Amino acid sequence: MGICASCCGGKRPKYADDEPFGRLSAPAPQTEADREARALAAERAEARQQQFERSAVGRAAIKSVKEAKRQDERPAGNNTARDWLS
Repeated sequence: MGICASCCGGKRPKYADDEPFGRLSAPAPQTEADREARALAAERAEARQQQFERSAVGRAAIKSVKEAKRQDERPAGNNTARDWLS
């Protein structure tokens, strides 16, 4: 609550939140271990994606996305709801 009057000349304490990302410094140089870890992570992510696409849930999700895209491509004048109500 003391911060409310800080615009009236009061001294405001310095908080870590004042700098949203903290003090930015140069990124550390990548080591060989970093590159190997990233390559391994990419390989594992690709394997997970392929396993997902082969699973029943993955196939259903892909089919659902394709169906949704197909419905978006329909012309705006499609009155299916109106036809259903009459």
